[in-house]
Amino acid sequence: VIQQISKSKKEGSDIGIYISSEVSRSSCDFLSALCFALVHNTKHIFSDISLHMEPLLTASEYMYGAPVPLLSDLRRSHYSVILGENPNQLHWGSHQLGQSHLSWLKHIKKQRNSKIITVHSESFDDMDSNLHVLIHPGTEAFFLLGMVLVSIERGWVDTQYLRDHTSNFELIRPILDDWSLERCANICGVDKAEISGVALKFSRSAMSVAHPGAGVLEGPNGWLAAWLVGWLVGWL
Repeated sequence: VIQQISKSKKEGSDIGIYISSEVSRSSCDFLSALCFALVHNTKHIFSDISLHMEPLLTASEYMYGAPVPLLSDLRRSHYSVILGENPNQLHWGSHQLGQSHLSWLKHIKKQRNSKIITVHSESFDDMDSNLHVLIHPGTEAFFLLGMVLVSIERGWVDTQYLRDHTSNFELIRPILDDWSLERCANICGVDKAEISGVALKFSRSAMSVAHPGAGVLEGPNGWLAAWLVGWLVGWL
């Protein structure tokens, strides 16, 4: 392969490299691929990674100033809300450190009684979740929106964090005036008490994590879901 690349370069051909989303699931493999491209001085890098993580990376760039890959700290979480299809079958998505999240979740559940909440249109047994919320397909973003709405309305937000580390929080509520917890619940096909119950425990837990699956970010409401995950991480 190296000989063929060298020959093509000598002939003046451009070299391109394709980095699949599977490669991006390993930090070492991803960096190795980028180094390979750098060594061969190519600007032609193609990838479908953007189809998986682009909404989350872009939202994090606007919120935190850099397109940081947000890694779900499930090993330390006391209350984990996992949204979307069975992540254990999809290797937990791109930019994750290893593939041992399920083992961590089961360990902390046993050791300190941490809670696992799954939200999807299909149930799955291997997650051993404490609660599975059965929603309409593709409505995970509106479940998150319902959590945000009820948290604002009932004051389940970290006011000290908002005061010390954020700005313009007061501008967000008018944007959400057309939305309500009841409307979100109707879209998801669940009782509004299910959303508010998860939101309350999420806000009261010592450390909570919202983990969106790849399908949540790839759907038509992926951008909304990405923003809402960022909001929940900072507010509650």
